[in-house]
Amino acid sequence: MSNVAENLDLIDALSLVLQDVNKKKEQQMQIDDELAKHHIPRGRFNEILIHNERLDQLSQEELTLLTIVVHKITDDKRIDPKSFYSSREINKALKYEYESELPTFPYTIVNVIRTGKTEFITAMSYKEIVGWYLADMITYNFKCQRLPIEKATKKGKVTVKPKTVKKSVEAIADKMLKGDFSTDTIIFNILVNGNDKIEYDNGDLTIYEGTEVDIIDGWHRLQGMVRALQIDPNLEGYMNVSIKHYTLKKAQEALGQFNTVNPFDKVLAKHYNEKGSERNIAKRLMDDSALEGKVSIRTRVDKKLGQLTNIDVLSKSIGTIFEIKNDLEEEMVFEHLKRFFGILLNSYPEHFKTNILAKSKEDWLNHHNTFVGYCVIAKHLYDNKSLSVESVTQLVNSIDMSKDSEYGTIMKEQGNRNSNQTKDLIRKFFEKQVKGTEPDGNVTIDDLIN
Repeated sequence: MSNVAENLDLIDALSLVLQDVNKKKEQQMQIDDELAKHHIPRGRFNEILIHNERLDQLSQEELTLLTIVVHKITDDKRIDPKSFYSSREINKALKYEYESELPTFPYTIVNVIRTGKTEFITAMSYKEIVGWYLADMITYNFKCQRLPIEKATKKGKVTVKPKTVKKSVEAIADKMLKGDFSTDTIIFNILVNGNDKIEYDNGDLTIYEGTEVDIIDGWHRLQGMVRALQIDPNLEGYMNVSIKHYTLKKAQEALGQFNTVNPFDKVLAKHYNEKGSERNIAKRLMDDSALEGKVSIRTRVDKKLGQLTNIDVLSKSIGTIFEIKNDLEEEMVFEHLKRFFGILLNSYPEHFKTNILAKSKEDWLNHHNTFVGYCVIAKHLYDNKSLSVESVTQLVNSIDMSKDSEYGTIMKEQGNRNSNQTKDLIRKFFEKQVKGTEPDGNVTIDDLIN
């Protein structure tokens, strides 16, 4: 059994380890995730990081559990739980669950004004909003937010987290603590996804369990509130809250209209706002095909993250090459491309899945602009109703995409032309190849330009 002296030694050691953890954001997130499995509110660990003296205020089981979790993530021998606790104490702590006083669904917001069929406005206290956040009642939905930070681990696993500008958070918190923060509006969206259930009655808006509430504007203001309340738990303040009840698509479209302190990425705003069959197909391919997780919303394509092309290359190629005229054609082209890219990516797994970066140095098969050419091949097979593993691989294999090929000349000279000219040359090159119209079996750049 541990005694008071041992716990004092542990707290000293734990404080030293936490000083190291305070410099490592990824470890902080991992520890927060582990503690959340025991229903410990998110943000509580961050509070301890800032105020180590609160370690003394933890119950025996909480302190034991914190030691176990921090040791598991850091593997720091200074806080090996076996050096401070018996097996019985460790097992007991592993079964511990925090009894939260945080809010839960169903939850009723009072004094709500209905401004439209699917729009509401109200005011909520800092404590109320932060309570929602700590209770995981607010979701950061990456599909209707600003571009996230993506990182690839050494094992190839991609982690995604919200992009947070620390200086903005600190500045907002400082103004809130001084009482100088001008009342602003943050925007929540009650996501219409089939699991949503709300009721509005005479100024009361009730949100039921199973409903997802996304924050779609005001992430930094929310984090500022969290930070301010960590410093002063008794801080009083209120925030205007606009509440929408939108589908994901409508929430994305609305994002382009919102002004934010930290500028919203223009490419992402375009992605959310732009309409048309080609954009709809590209978005669906990103969510429901072999291309899931492999299409960048940014212009830049990061092969370390497993990305192969970007949304503009994909959508513009579909629009130019397929020339879709109605909703039925849109559905048919989507189904065709879904199957086509499934065959393509699985037929060349090293290029498109397992060894993307290395293969990109050998030839042009997985260059992001080559996807213009793949759309040409897909269209040829669509017109001839001949989509199969054999027909896809036969056409791809028939085109020389080595570094020193004629196609390689087009790719190497990309810097000498604007991107649209390059894509047009690629399209013409592939069209001549799949149709077999080149006069001598070899397509030159002069042929394509002329």
